Amino acid sequence: MEKLKKITSKTTKTSKSQLPGSIQDDSRCGRPVEARTNENIKKVEVLVLANRRIRVSMIADEVGISEATVLNILHEDLRMNKVSARWILKLLNPERKLCQQHICEENLRILADDEDLFSKIITDEKTWMYHGDPPTKQESVQGFSTAKKAKNAEKLMATVFWDMGGILLIEY
Repeated sequence: MEKLKKITSKTTKTSKSQLPGSIQDDSRCGRPVEARTNENIKKVEVLVLANRRIRVSMIADEVGISEATVLNILHEDLRMNKVSARWILKLLNPERKLCQQHICEENLRILADDEDLFSKIITDEKTWMYHGDPPTKQESVQGFSTAKKAKNAEKLMATVFWDMGGILLIEY
């Protein structure tokens, strides 16, 4: 019983931050945060806005901070994502929101004038399709890789056109 009291008394030491009414954190070991400064955030923003296809490593070299810090600045401070090899804002700024609103209002006006608008729209989708002979039972038993077969398989472009009524044309 005394051992249990000794153990609990050792673990119940309080630090400055645990005292009632205290708003101070205990000091931590390690380097202070120096890389995510307002100056570095501005530098990263200027570089990205000048070239949306810039690589994280190039930004890190230019600004003189680590790639991880650059990614943190881009994602957390500037709220940007990389889409199709370009850095874009996660959220629309007020100017882009207003532009999107005008486009939607214009589309609604066009739709109100012509109720058959959707029946006039034809769209398509293109995709690469791979085809080839599947492995025989003998080949699969012997352990031939189907991945090697897939590399040698022929591929073709398939295009499908459709409208509101359904598929109009399938072209290989």
